[in-house]
Amino acid sequence: MLKYIPLLFLCLGCSSQETQEQFEARCTPVLEDILNVQNLRDVSGKDFSLTVQDYKQGKVSQPVWERERDRWHKQEDFLATSANYLYETARKDGCL
Repeated sequence: MLKYIPLLFLCLGCSSQETQEQFEARCTPVLEDILNVQNLRDVSGKDFSLTVQDYKQGKVSQPVWERERDRWHKQEDFLATSANYLYETARKDGCL
């Protein structure tokens, strides 16, 4: 995913007075943070999918299922909120 950041910069940075290098230096950190959070959400979701499958197959008890479900919901809420904040920051700063 990180390989597409320069192309994104090229497309978004054309109308700006700052140089491409300045734009990249300013926007790379927040865009990388967004990608990192979204990757964590993806991994967490895949992990939880395995738990769901195991629960449906009777391999996970009800108390374990409820604990894992609650843990995933809390983590997803935190990560989604973090991603939203980063997207807002990127938009406000003209990076998106």
